[in-house]
Amino acid sequence: MDKGLTILTTELESGAAENVPAVAEQIPRRFSVRERSGPWRDVLRRRLLAGSDVVCALIVSATLTASGRHPDRSLLAALVFSPVWVLVGKLQGLYDRDHRRMRHLTSDELPNLVTWAVVGTAALAGWLYLTTATAPSAVALIRAAAALAVLAAVFRAITRALWRSLTPAERVVLVGSGVLAHAVARKLEMLDDMHLEVVAVVDDERLARAGQSREELAALLAPADEGLGRIVLASDRIDGPLVTDLVELCRERSLKLSLVPPAGPLLGGAVQLARLGELPMIEYGTWDVSRSTALLKRAIDVVLSATLLAVLTPFLVAVGIWVCLDSSGGPLFAQARAGRHGRPFRMWKFRTMQADAELQLTSLVEIGALAEPVFKFRSDPRVTRAGRRLRRWSIDELPQLWNVLRGDMSLVGPRPEQVELVKRYSTQELVRVAVKPGITGPVQIQGRGELCLAERVAADRSYIESMSLSGDLRILVQTIAAVIRGRGAF
Repeated sequence: MDKGLTILTTELESGAAENVPAVAEQIPRRFSVRERSGPWRDVLRRRLLAGSDVVCALIVSATLTASGRHPDRSLLAALVFSPVWVLVGKLQGLYDRDHRRMRHLTSDELPNLVTWAVVGTAALAGWLYLTTATAPSAVALIRAAAALAVLAAVFRAITRALWRSLTPAERVVLVGSGVLAHAVARKLEMLDDMHLEVVAVVDDERLARAGQSREELAALLAPADEGLGRIVLASDRIDGPLVTDLVELCRERSLKLSLVPPAGPLLGGAVQLARLGELPMIEYGTWDVSRSTALLKRAIDVVLSATLLAVLTPFLVAVGIWVCLDSSGGPLFAQARAGRHGRPFRMWKFRTMQADAELQLTSLVEIGALAEPVFKFRSDPRVTRAGRRLRRWSIDELPQLWNVLRGDMSLVGPRPEQVELVKRYSTQELVRVAVKPGITGPVQIQGRGELCLAERVAADRSYIESMSLSGDLRILVQTIAAVIRGRGAF
């Protein structure tokens, strides 16, 4: 899929629309046990997720009832209670959000999973009391709810991965060309968990020639109509009648429709959609993060960094010894990085390069001559053998937990950049140093070293404009998957 989308992106940039059918044929199909497409994929995913939730609930229920006075009766009552877990999950929207969005991850639903676990566990306790005249203790129920939320999140992530391996990728027609279409194709290439396959592209010129007739639009999409699942509209030439026609067309054919607004700055990360009666309203979050949120974020940073440093100390010592044995020099490397508001601080990492790497840098790159203030070598000759392993699994970043404990950094935030590069930032790019830098952040979960500076700035701006504790939690969870995939880790 990546190779085909790379070719597709090149065609979009060059404007060679006549080559699109040939390019679409080069995008490989995902292996699947079925060749069908359409709503059945969503039905299968909902059923798999519901089954996953029930299995998790039964595992926790069996553990919860095993220590009771009547474990056999309690377990039977828990089995009878099973459909209620699905009902509570349905009320929380845990089975209906995947098909409504182009990209929906398990980390996006963590607050709902916690609510599902708490409400379901409380309901189970009431059911056990009514049917067996016994009920677990409050401490046991709290532990069960916490364990259930974690277990369900893990099982759901595995279930979605299984669903992607069993089903063909959703077939997508990309409508539009230019910067917007290129950006969409780029995201599809970077975020392979979306499970989408671009099978055809309709450029702006062909879209304009189709006019405002729904029949002409249908004819335009006919070549890719077989098994089509979604239309993505990414064009500067959209208007009300066109969107209305596409909505009606998609309703008639059970297709999904996604629209990329052409006015990117108009709908940035600070925007929230609301309604005033029947009128759609756009609300902008132009205020700073509340003091209580900032204090909670700092408290979480201190507690988690201190705990991780204490728990990981033996591992960190072992890694340090490995670094020293692999090459000459100390185990740690400190470098001046730009912190909040550009103030420099000493950032610590495990040394992944040769001891004289800083001296060799001038022979590899001239910072003052860079086209843009960012550089990352895919194959840096200064990296050691141990360093390649440490970078692949992001272990080299663990000493930054000390920076977090000191207050120089946060667990989540824009990645800190070298002071020399930040001095060359434009006014728009300086948004990256508006908050404390983080060990992980939006760039780490969206491609890391694969992203250009503009993509990094856009990701960090979106994070800063909508910063929240729940958003930080989602990034922390998604970082685990990003580290496992290893994309852009060089």
